[in-house]
Parts: sequence; C-alpha cells; structure tokens
Amino acid sequence: MNQEMTLEDEVGYLNDEELLQRINELCIDVYGEEYFEIFGFEEYTREQRLYQMRYLQRKNDILVKDLSCDRDGYNFLDLWRKYWNTRVVLNADVCDIYGFVALSQLFNHVRVERGVKDDLRLHACVIMPSGMAKSEFNDILAEFADIADKSYYSVGVFKINKLIGEINKKIVSNNMRINAFSKKDRGWVDPVEPGILASYDYVVFDEGEAVLDHKKIHIQALLDKTMNRIGSKGNMITSTDNRIHSNPTCSLVITSYHLDTYTHLFKKGLFPRMIVYVQPEDPIKRTKTSEYIVSSIPSFVDDVSEAEKKRKDKENLQNKLRKKLKEEVENLQNMHKDTETIYMRAGVDEIINEYINELRNIVPGLNPEQIEAWESMVSRVSINFIKVAALFSLMNYRNYIDKEDAHNAARLLFPAMRSVAFYIISNNTGRNEKLNRLVMRLRREFIGMRYTKEEWQKVFFKSFGAGESSSEKLLALLIKSGKMRVLKNKEEGTTVYMLS
Repeated sequence: MNQEMTLEDEVGYLNDEELLQRINELCIDVYGEEYFEIFGFEEYTREQRLYQMRYLQRKNDILVKDLSCDRDGYNFLDLWRKYWNTRVVLNADVCDIYGFVALSQLFNHVRVERGVKDDLRLHACVIMPSGMAKSEFNDILAEFADIADKSYYSVGVFKINKLIGEINKKIVSNNMRINAFSKKDRGWVDPVEPGILASYDYVVFDEGEAVLDHKKIHIQALLDKTMNRIGSKGNMITSTDNRIHSNPTCSLVITSYHLDTYTHLFKKGLFPRMIVYVQPEDPIKRTKTSEYIVSSIPSFVDDVSEAEKKRKDKENLQNKLRKKLKEEVENLQNMHKDTETIYMRAGVDEIINEYINELRNIVPGLNPEQIEAWESMVSRVSINFIKVAALFSLMNYRNYIDKEDAHNAARLLFPAMRSVAFYIISNNTGRNEKLNRLVMRLRREFIGMRYTKEEWQKVFFKSFGAGESSSEKLLALLIKSGKMRVLKNKEEGTTVYMLS
C-alpha cells in the first residue's frame, strides 16, 4: 500500500488520460507493444493503473541498466559484442545469448552447488524467419571455437547412431581376422567410434526444423539427456545395442525457421532446458538486414582504392578483435584453472529470487491454456538464471555471485523469455477473447455512432492509449471481423464507420 501511495505521489499531477499515456510508453519500452496489447481492453480504475505502472517499472528497471562490466577496461562480453557487430546487425539479444553459450564451454570444470553439483553449460534455440542471418550466428560461434581451441560441429543430415556413436564393423572384422579381441591382443583396434555429442564442445543444428518437428521424439529425448547434469545418470546416452555409453559435455545450439507450432516442446522438456528466443516476422528488421548486407559491400566515390581501404580496415578490425578475444579467453582460463565451485555473497539469494519472480511473471493476463504452456517453459528458469549469473561472475574474474551478476542475468534472460511469452500468446485463442472484450466495451458507449477514421482514432487513443498506426490496425481488425461497418456517402464523398 505504501508503494502505491508513493507512486501516486510521484504521478499524482497526471490526469487519468495522461497516466494511461505514461503507462503506454512503458509498455513500448518493456515489450515493444502498446498498452492494449498487454492489458487488453478492460476498464481499469486509477488504482489498478497505478499497479500496472509499478509492474512495468520493475520490468523496465531490469532492461535499462547494463552492468555487464564491473572493472576498468573491457571484458569478454564487450569484445564479443564488438566482434559480433562487425558481422551482423539488429540482433543484440541473440548476440548476448550466443556469447554466453560460447563462454560456458570455457568453464566445464566449474560447478555450482544447488543441492547437486551442476555444470555451467548453456544451450540455446533461436527461431526466426528465413533470411535473418541465423547461419551467420553459427559461423561466428564456429570462429570463436577456433579462437578458444574448442571443437565445433554443425549437424546436417544425421542419423541417431552418428550422434550417439557406433561400432565400426570393418574394424571388428579385421580384429577377428587377426585374433585380436581386446587391448591386450597385438594389433587390436578399438572399433568404437565416438558419437558427435560426446566428441565436440559445440554441437549446432543449423536446420533445426529437422529436430523440432513433433514427430522427432527420439532425437528430442536424446538432446534432453545431453543437457542434463554432466556425469549424472540422466546425462548418459546409450546406443540401442547398449554397447556404447557416454556422458556428453557439449553445448547445444538449434536454429530454425518458424514451424506451425512448437507447443509440444514447451511441455515435454526440450525448450525449458534451453534459452529460447523466438523472433516473429518483422518487415522492418528484414528490410534493415537486407540494407546492411548491401551496404557492407565496400564502396567508393572517386577511386576503387577507397573501397579497398574500407575492406582492409574492417579486416584489420576483425583480426584485432579476434586477437583480443583470444587473449581474454586465455586470461579467464588461467584465472579460473583452479576454480572448482561458485559461491554467492550473502543476501544475493533474495535478489535472485526477486528477479526470477519478475521473469516468471513477465507478461500479465495469460489465460489458463497459455499459463499451462508458460509454466512448463519457466519450470527450469531458476537453473539457467543461476548459471548465467555464475558466468557473469567468472567473466569478471570472480568465483562468487554478487548482486550485479544477478541483475545482469535477469537482463540477459528477459528478452528471450519475453519473446517466448509473446509466441505463446500469439499462438493461442487469447486474441479472439481480446477482440470480443474490445467490442463489448466500445458498444457500451459508442453503439450507433458514425465516426470518421480520425474520430475513431481519437477514441482508441483516449480509451486504450493506441497510437496512430495501432489505431489503424484496430480499425482494420474490427472491419475484417465484421464488428465494424463501412458506410460511404457517394454524394458527399465521405466515409464513416459504425459498430455492427
């Protein structure tokens, strides 16, 4: 109650319409969506609006503060971002996710004790429309693997036995021919060919739709086991003949274009173990990505030597950043070569729990069906949160989690979890429910009113905080759904709109 009174004191000079506009601005800052997309079309009291504002301010506080660097100079994430930005644009959230997947493999020997000793590996799944540079993301990770002396494997067409491992029948036959049946026998060669999952540090499924399809139950179960705690019974993968056993230590990355649905993956374990980022079709981003690709070609005004200089300058910058990244990786590995366990400063656990609660309640007003999918998705958020916080501490040359690490973990995970929440909402019946509420509310006050487009835009602005472009979308949606009639007066050359 005191918090609400304090907030009223802060914004008490705003009338209800101005307060709604302030909340609408926060919705755009936090979600990239306007007020009605987040809170729907219900009528709210001023007290409820103040609660909404406080709710959004807590989310915004996570996003506006970047505490990734807590020492003089640069750190790993600074260098990673700079190198990434020489290759792709408009994907800052994905950049940080990939950076921490890369970082996590540097510290496979470090454990965080949460009742059990858990490793720090992170795994990611990025779902985007085609043509958004997903393969380029993976190429950057492959280059980092070379820089850090790590191994990388891009899985194309695959068979399960190649992932788990298999017995080379030719070697078995040759061993039998020379009567070599074990290591003790002269000429014996081990016929076991280790699988991809147990042989590489980064295993990437660039065409992830072959993995994410709802029929691919076997491969999904295999990847589930791969992501379990290193060395645990749940982490062991076994061939069908039970002759090959291994405990994979790799980090998994899956990139895919959009499928019809991913609902089964939210509920059956694969996605909750990963940091999942879902980007919807965005014409503006697509245009800017295309423009960046074209503008990246070195150009000149008077002489081609100008373009050649630009090419060399960019190449030199990339080489310089690769060198700095390698130095930073070596420094981090030397610093933490004897680090076995991550600790935590007293009191940080309360901060972590607060942030996790904000992530679990990332969007308001989910319906029961949406809540089921969302709760399954966030069931393991605390585990990934602790891992990311631990990696922030290691990146900044500490072996303990401090409050800034908790904040940074929340900031890194927020965009990914927000993207998943909006995916769940957009692939559910919630939009129809919102439309019905919109119509019911408008009918109470505006039934029978014949307004021009501009007059309806003023109604939407005053009632829901909708801007001009959003008002046009609302009007088009009402017309398309048959809830709004278009009336044209040919003699006067005017058009008005009336609720049906």
